Amino acid sequence: MRLTIRKKKKYKKKEKNILLIAFFIIIPIISVIGGDIMAKKVIVPVISKWLPKNKDNNIKNKNNIQTNTKVGNNKSDEERKQNRDKLKSIYIEGFELYNIGIGSFSDIDSARKELKKLNNKKLLGYISKFDSYKVYTEISFEKQNVKDSFLKIKKEYKDATLNTIYIKKKELQYYDYEEKYINKMQEVVRSINQVYKEELDLWRKAMDDSEINNLKSKLDKNTEIIDSKIKEVSSDTHSEDLKKIRNVLEIHLKNRKNVLVSFDIKSKESIKKSYSGFMRAFFDYINYYNQ
Repeated sequence: MRLTIRKKKKYKKKEKNILLIAFFIIIPIISVIGGDIMAKKVIVPVISKWLPKNKDNNIKNKNNIQTNTKVGNNKSDEERKQNRDKLKSIYIEGFELYNIGIGSFSDIDSARKELKKLNNKKLLGYISKFDSYKVYTEISFEKQNVKDSFLKIKKEYKDATLNTIYIKKKELQYYDYEEKYINKMQEVVRSINQVYKEELDLWRKAMDDSEINNLKSKLDKNTEIIDSKIKEVSSDTHSEDLKKIRNVLEIHLKNRKNVLVSFDIKSKESIKKSYSGFMRAFFDYINYYNQ
């Protein structure tokens, strides 16, 4: 009996030692060996799909990196293109005009009769329709020029008024790559304004026979200048503002040419009609600023 108990204790102690050996020695060894096998058979092949296997693959990988860098550059180019295509703004300078109001009439016939009286006094005039028909004479970029005439006209036309017409600056939007065209367009507009500054003052003396030849010569020459400058601005533009102003100037040029075709410096009636056509073309041009 005692022997049996003693054997049981001995076996339990031995069992305990075996478990300790298995837990702390055998199992870790098996884990290491099994882990190594798993790493070689399972894990490494999967990772190897994304890693270079030799020098050639390493070079290939570098090429891939360079390709990715190139794609990055393409994206940067695209961003630059988008920035280039952003609209920019520039302003065409405004200016002031001065004219003399003669009278206001409720119907066009009365206004025409008054205009005829002005012409008989060797004064050119024009009619504008607002809330009524208004007759004007003299118009200039220079206030002093009109002021001198106003003082004389005021003696006969007690209700005459000296008026200021404010032409506001005009914003033009354009794309960055159209910079050279927008600069040329500014030159065109400056040239046209300078042309009108000169021509309007010449028209003030148009009823004087000694000045009419000079006026016609200037109109011909200036129209050629405007024509050549407009042609310098490419019609192959994309911004709406550049397209619009070019179209406005082309129509304006056409109207000027039509005036010159029928302008007979030997006929007073032709001079009056030409002045009327000239003023229509001029006001169509300055009305663009208000659009």
